[in-house]
Amino acid sequence: MDESRYTRVVWLGAEEDDLKVGFQAPSVPPATRRSALAMLNSLYDPLGISSELSMEGRLIMRKIAVYDWDTTLPKDLCTEAADWMKVVQKAAETTKIPRSVDCKSLLVYVDASQFAWGVDVRSPEGIRVVARGGLFDKEKFAKWSIVS
Repeated sequence: MDESRYTRVVWLGAEEDDLKVGFQAPSVPPATRRSALAMLNSLYDPLGISSELSMEGRLIMRKIAVYDWDTTLPKDLCTEAADWMKVVQKAAETTKIPRSVDCKSLLVYVDASQFAWGVDVRSPEGIRVVARGGLFDKEKFAKWSIVS
C-alpha cells in the first residue's frame, strides 16, 4: 500500500484513493499530565474523520488539566487515557474515507448535550465529508440551561 503523509492525514494511494487519520501511539502509556496531553494532542484530524474520538480525548484532557505537569496521574485517569489510545490506534488503522465525494447533495446533522456540541456532514451514501465538535466552557455553561 502506498501511503503518503501530509500533516498526518494519510492518503492510501491512487489504487484505493482513500484518506485516513494518522496516529502513532506512544510506546509507554501516559502517566503524567505532560505525557497524557502529548498523546491526546497527537490525534490530528482536520476533516473530523474520527471526531467522536477527538471529543472523547478532549473530555479526558479536561479531567487531566487540574493536575501539575509532572505529577503522576491517578490510576483511573491513566487507564482511561491508555484505553482511549488503544481505541484511536485501532480506528486510525481501520477507518478510511474516499478522497473524492460527490457533494451535489449533503446531509447535515447537529446535536448538543450539556457538555459538548457537534456537526456532522455526510453524503447520502453515509460517507462523512467533514465533522466538527467542541466542548462548552464550564463556567459559561453553568450560568444558563434549557432545563428549569
